[in-house]
Amino acid sequence: MIKEVKHKGCPMVIPEGSAFAYETPPEMLKSHQLMGVFGKRGSGKSLSCCNLIKQMGYTRSFIISPTASSNSELMKLLPIVDKSDIYTDENDVGCLKDIENKLDLMRDEMAEYKSNMKKYKDFINIVNNPSQSVPDDMLMLFYHNGTFNQPEWRYGLDSNGDPKPPHCCLLCDDLQMSAIMTSRKTAQFCLRHRHHGSSEDNTPSIGISIFFLQQTYRSSNGGTPKWMRSQFTSAIFFSTANELEKKQIALELSGEVKTQTFLEMLEWATKEPYGFLLWDGHKKSIHPSCFRKGFNTFLLPSDKDTEL
Repeated sequence: MIKEVKHKGCPMVIPEGSAFAYETPPEMLKSHQLMGVFGKRGSGKSLSCCNLIKQMGYTRSFIISPTASSNSELMKLLPIVDKSDIYTDENDVGCLKDIENKLDLMRDEMAEYKSNMKKYKDFINIVNNPSQSVPDDMLMLFYHNGTFNQPEWRYGLDSNGDPKPPHCCLLCDDLQMSAIMTSRKTAQFCLRHRHHGSSEDNTPSIGISIFFLQQTYRSSNGGTPKWMRSQFTSAIFFSTANELEKKQIALELSGEVKTQTFLEMLEWATKEPYGFLLWDGHKKSIHPSCFRKGFNTFLLPSDKDTEL
């Protein structure tokens, strides 16, 4: 038995806010995510991930994939703003810096919109006051195409009329054996994924969810590195005939249930075509389990199978 002696000093101060700042539909995962999607060729990795991105309500998608053009129908599910957000060279690690710069630009654009909206409200007050004259810089700022226009924000407004921050994600597909999967810059980009587009004030960072689609969970030849696996907030697993890989997955991700129970759930969830097991490491409190068969069926292991 362990005894405790408590001291009144050294309190733990927990800051307000959450690591998952974006609102998502009640049945969906929290955001931002760092997710791995694992399955052999043709298992349905791209199909499941594109559907998840659509349901999560992301408003801008980036893609790094040499096969993006061959999946054009699936890519239509993604909220891609511009073709420049698609990167097809899997060995161009510099694309990560380009994405980071775009996240910073969106942060600056949102700050500019807030500033212009404040000026616009001042402009309206001046216009409605006959005793005041409108400064020339205000006239130039809001006069376009023969009329005065209120600033617009392309990602929409919330119920309070404040700008919604862009909800961004990055889909990485068919990158096994590539420079991006082995680069330290990728590790740095992923480890800071929630903090990209940060502001000096109290405005939350833009951040970005990242989805890695891989054919193998572990591999000595360009598979998913250990640092990445340890950082996953969620993962999707399709059927695999590799018994060793199954056990490796169970050992690393079955912390809430016994290994055998995890393997049984994996078998149960993947027995149908395109079936998969979803593990959510940071589930919402309203969700009855961190395991799902597909997106809409929670799997509830019995109490005797749960490890304390």
